[in-house]
Amino acid sequence: MNLSDVVLSCRVRLARNIDGFSFPSKADKTQTEALTQKIVDAASEFGDLRHIKMADLQMNERQHFVEKHLASRELIVSDSSSLLVNDAENISVMICEEDHLRIQSILPSLDLQKADEMSSAVDNVFSQSLKYAWSQKLGYLTACPTNLGTGMRASAMLHLTGLLIAKQTDSLFRQIQKLGIAVRGFYGEGSAALGGIFQLSNQFTLGASEDDIITSLDRILRRIAEQEMSIRTLLYQKNKTEMEDVIGRSLGICRHCKRLSYNEFMQHISNIKLGISLGIITFIPMQTVDDLLVQCQTASLVSRIGNPIDKNSENIARAEYLQKNLFDTEKNA
Repeated sequence: MNLSDVVLSCRVRLARNIDGFSFPSKADKTQTEALTQKIVDAASEFGDLRHIKMADLQMNERQHFVEKHLASRELIVSDSSSLLVNDAENISVMICEEDHLRIQSILPSLDLQKADEMSSAVDNVFSQSLKYAWSQKLGYLTACPTNLGTGMRASAMLHLTGLLIAKQTDSLFRQIQKLGIAVRGFYGEGSAALGGIFQLSNQFTLGASEDDIITSLDRILRRIAEQEMSIRTLLYQKNKTEMEDVIGRSLGICRHCKRLSYNEFMQHISNIKLGISLGIITFIPMQTVDDLLVQCQTASLVSRIGNPIDKNSENIARAEYLQKNLFDTEKNA
């Protein structure tokens, strides 16, 4: 068992606003268009950042970016918003969401230092041609007061199924919230923790440096991951038959079901991830399962089918896609 069995990905996001422009919630169409053009012009320095206007996309196409965690649910509902994304899809810049700019870098497993370097490099290029709204006393000025200061939100997605089974998540979350760590669901603020996957991030950005935020959060996340790995091993040692039964049932459902809702999928794929990390399942690579977390979401399924589908058709397509991709390696084993 290793760290990447627990930590799916990490992200560093920087909130920035341009001096002389109203916050997006107060800006009119003319000002928003002028602001967007300034940002897109500044982004031309990068070369591989493509500009995607929400107004040019159907809602399902917009949702696809949320499923990849490249955009927020708040961004995609606004026709005046847009997105800059690089070819590798590990850097995205949300334009005119809550703030003018939300620069984010996303990496697999836990490498907050590297993610910080990537987002800072993008930020540095933008700052050469854009004058940020900044205060000597408050730091970067943001639409939400909780982002004042560094404007940085560092986070990671953790699969905490062992702690959930042991009923230890509530007490853990109470403890870390006292340390300034926010706990959110699979899609961030206001979303549910599907499949035991939680997003943990720094809660405060004022009064601390970027390095302090990264160092402190990294230390806490590693401790939580270690605790999760320990509790998984302990649970398996004490309840071997029960654990293998739960994992085996999920594997059987995924192998033979004819339709599968997204919530059911997340429940069973969570158990399969647990089984792989414990060595109970040996023929499925963990990366295959992690890829399916995106590929079996609604917008991703619809994009492959090529036309809108009803919920029943979606659930049938999810079961078919899951079986085709989850058990391919078993055939070759």
